[in-house]
Amino acid sequence: MNECHLLSVLPDLSETYRLLVIEGDGRGHYQTLYFDTSDFAFFRRHQSGGRNRFKVRSRSYVDTNLSFLEVKKRFARTAPSSAACRHPISDGFARWRDRLSGSDAS
Repeated sequence: MNECHLLSVLPDLSETYRLLVIEGDGRGHYQTLYFDTSDFAFFRRHQSGGRNRFKVRSRSYVDTNLSFLEVKKRFARTAPSSAACRHPISDGFARWRDRLSGSDAS
């Protein structure tokens, strides 16, 4: 979708969606790291439309210095559910990335 098309549909969305503005800024800056199996089972299950699936991610919200490990699950015939555990932003995206790549010195 190009910018012109986006601008043409935004008025139609105004009754359904709202823009979250924090300290005058309507943009949310975050970094996300998704966790999956070595054969990308979580991703493949989602892409294939599987009803029983999981999503595990670490998301760091840069503007608020908050970081969470989030687990979301969806099973057939039940409402989706999720859980989030806050962790220090210093242990957020960069630290997970370094640990998974084997470059973490600890």
